[in-house]
Amino acid sequence: MFSPIEWLPSELHAESWHAPLQVVGLIGSFTYVCVFSLIQAGRVCGNGILYPILQVFAASCVLASLTTAFNLAAVIIQFSFILIALYGIWYRVSGRLSARLDRSRAVAQPTQAIAIAHRQGSTGTDAQSSAPEILRFSPSNMQAAPGVPSHSATMDRSEQGKFGWQSL
Repeated sequence: MFSPIEWLPSELHAESWHAPLQVVGLIGSFTYVCVFSLIQAGRVCGNGILYPILQVFAASCVLASLTTAFNLAAVIIQFSFILIALYGIWYRVSGRLSARLDRSRAVAQPTQAIAIAHRQGSTGTDAQSSAPEILRFSPSNMQAAPGVPSHSATMDRSEQGKFGWQSL
């Protein structure tokens, strides 16, 4: 049977390393189960950086235990977990850095909409005050159309019946 550490001197052969590496593998397995439980309980976010870091740790531990009891399928799975988790760590770190840079640029440069809204017109007024009356927000603009009762208007009983309201 193939063992990746057969090339070691006889005093360091697989038999002397088997038990300690199995304990390391058990720690990795326990880490997998704990992290999965924490995600299901909502204690760890699967999109956070802690999850892929713990995945790399768990997969590395299980992979170490596979050096004395080699299983090709398990090795492929552990390498896959490590590679995917490393990609996830890189993605999150690079995404946070670019988001941080984008926020600092946004603070330094006002958006075009803000610049247009506060642009000074030819008369020295900003865009809000130079807009037509109908487009400006004010309480006087917020009136009901003619013939439609306002929610604040008092209605007599005949109008209440017309709109389907019953007096209590």
